[in-house]
Amino acid sequence: MQQAIARFRESGDITQVGSSLIEIVESITEIQLPPDVQKHLLLQFSTSSSVEKLVRSGYIDVYQMQQALVETRKTGRSLIEIIEQMTGRRLPSDLQRQFKQQLLFELKIVYGVDALDPEISNIASKQINQLIDELIPIEICRRCRLIPISKSDTELTSVLVAMVNPDNLEAQDDLNRILKPKGIGLQRVVITPKDYQYLINEYLDEQLQHKYYSAKSSVDVSADLENLENID
Repeated sequence: MQQAIARFRESGDITQVGSSLIEIVESITEIQLPPDVQKHLLLQFSTSSSVEKLVRSGYIDVYQMQQALVETRKTGRSLIEIIEQMTGRRLPSDLQRQFKQQLLFELKIVYGVDALDPEISNIASKQINQLIDELIPIEICRRCRLIPISKSDTELTSVLVAMVNPDNLEAQDDLNRILKPKGIGLQRVVITPKDYQYLINEYLDEQLQHKYYSAKSSVDVSADLENLENID
């Protein structure tokens, strides 16, 4: 492993991706790495090729980028968020998209499930709201950072659930306790924390609007009744 990491670092390029290190290790050992080892290498060494573009463009220097990479691995915060905070500037939209595509690719490898990108997937907010209201409570969604996306009513009924951490056993247990008695299967996909928060906020905002208009309607009805009483 030391030989592989040394070769990995010889290029002096902090933007090498974790998958490259995996290839180096496998070429040296002539053995395919187990999934758990691949996951470890990706989590420890993976970055996006977009990082190189950022450094070369002068948006951020190498020292700042190294600090940002260390920070994101320590805290789990978004690399984009950390970079924008350090530089005080918004990341160009094309680079944001590149970062996200790379992140989704890496998450797919790490967790061994498909990755969900709400920006390009056809997601029905109405169905999400219905699934939260009728099947998977919002409390579980917020505690386990997951959100039901759709329900498939084919021969084998199943629910597609987007999870920030699909390996969360507690979350899987909670979901299975709800779904299995109803004969519903569970399909997991991984989602970025930012996209998860966006979808959850959409649901919560709609609930607030619904409560507001319901309360306003009740007030209007009460006012109408009071006016009728005054007329009498």
